[in-house]
Parts: sequence; structure tokens; C-alpha cells
Amino acid sequence: MGAEFDRVEAALRSDPLFLGEETLVFQVEDVYALEDEGQGILLKRYGTAARTAHQMLLFEARVSELALSAQYMAAAARALPGLKARAYSLLDLPLGALWGRLRAEAEQQWI
Repeated sequence: MGAEFDRVEAALRSDPLFLGEETLVFQVEDVYALEDEGQGILLKRYGTAARTAHQMLLFEARVSELALSAQYMAAAARALPGLKARAYSLLDLPLGALWGRLRAEAEQQWI
């Protein structure tokens, strides 16, 4: 509230995280009105792979931070019974383990 848009935009564009990347900054009237919309990300990456130009990866997600956290915690809890005792991160688990007893049904839906 009360921030000057030009100063905020300059600060974001000069952040090392965004240097060299296309960064769009939008001014909104009321940021609190957007909070119910959840969080979002749009990742667009251009490149060349094996001499084939014009490759593009596009990833977009809109999520509720609280709901997504709860879903990951529940998925991790479902995966526990099938794992050996040790420390894991979500990236260590096979995706199917996150479905627990619903794994077979979920796999059938993707075939």
C-alpha cells in the first residue's frame, strides 16, 4: 500500500533472480482482492535441442497454497506404509507411491 509502482518495478527487475529474463510487472488497485485467487506461476522457456530450433516448454499452474500443502502432506502420508525406514523428500518417492491405495486406479486412468 502506498508504494510507488516505478520503484517497485525497478526493484523487481534489478533482483538477481530476474536478471536476463523477461519479467512482467503489473500494477493492481487492491492486492488483497487477489489473495482469494490463490497463487500462480507461468514458466515459458525457449531453446534448441539437438539442433532443432524453436523448442518451447510451457508450464502454468494456479493453486491454493494451503490446499496444495495439505494435498502433499496427505500424499506423503499415504506413501509411508510402502517405504523402508529412512529419510525421504518428495522428490525421492516414485510418483505412484504418492497415490497410496489409489495407485492402481490412478494408473488405469492414465493408460
